[in-house]
Amino acid sequence: MEFWTFKVWWGSFAGQFAVERTTDEKVESLYRDLAYSLQKKWIEPFKALHISLLYDECVLVNANTSSYFAVLPIRDFFVAYKELVPRLQGCFD
Repeated sequence: MEFWTFKVWWGSFAGQFAVERTTDEKVESLYRDLAYSLQKKWIEPFKALHISLLYDECVLVNANTSSYFAVLPIRDFFVAYKELVPRLQGCFD
């Protein structure tokens, strides 16, 4: 029963809104910090970076970053933020 309750909340407007508002400022900061870091290293992206934001840790697949794609748990925005910019820079190599 708990799974279905969470699934309904997660897929609802309220769930999406809660997640967006929780991470909104951090995502904006990450964008600025990453852009500044790329400028300092003279790295010019060829296309958009896609980030899949997960509610929890990714346990079913390897969640490493790859070319212009990253999978990040929400937790990393709050606990491991300092490691995000260097980690995401690897997406542009």
